[in-house]
Formats: sequence, C-alpha cells, structure tokens
Amino acid sequence: PLHKFTVEGDGPTPTVEELVQKIVVSGKGLDYPKSQEYNEILVDCRRVYLKDHKLRCSVKSPPRCSAMVKLQDNLDGTYTMFYKPTFVGAYTVNIRVDDIHVVGSPFTAQVRK
Repeated sequence: PLHKFTVEGDGPTPTVEELVQKIVVSGKGLDYPKSQEYNEILVDCRRVYLKDHKLRCSVKSPPRCSAMVKLQDNLDGTYTMFYKPTFVGAYTVNIRVDDIHVVGSPFTAQVRK
C-alpha cells in the first residue's frame, strides 16, 4: 500500500549572502557590449531558490548617456537582462538579490560602437 508522508528540511535557511555566491552571470553584454543595441546578460539562478528574495538589475551610465534595461524570466531558473546603451563609454551593471550584489557585481561594461 502507498503511504503519504511529508518531508521537512531541518537545516538552516541560507542567508542572502550565501545565495548570491551561487549565482553565475555571463554574456556578451558584459564582454562586448555595443551602443544602440540590446545587449544580453544571462543570470543563472538555477542553484538557488529565490522565493522570498528579489533579483534586481540596473545600469549606471556615464554623464549625458542612458541605458534602457529589461529583465526577462526564462522560467527555467535563469533570467536574461537586456540593456541598450545610448552612447559609447563605461557603464556600470549592477545585479543584486535584494540589496546584496552577486559575485563580480558591479560589473564595468565598456560599450563600443
């Protein structure tokens, strides 16, 4: 016969600082970003459970420049960040869980033509 039972974890809940250590960020949007184009950055959260936490992405642009930012949930534990810088220059890409930066963030993206 089948028996129903519940399994409960009794380990400690990971802190945000521990969660961000397991998030991997990659993509051409960090290494070879171009102005006037949407650049992609993959944020891989498959090794963490972000249920009670919020992934936040932002871009700080040089003076008199701007960048449109979009974040897409790929529904597989990964997210794609798109940003479109207006001009060439050094942009700062921030990727955080709540207010804690993931490993490597803030990133400097040197935007080219």
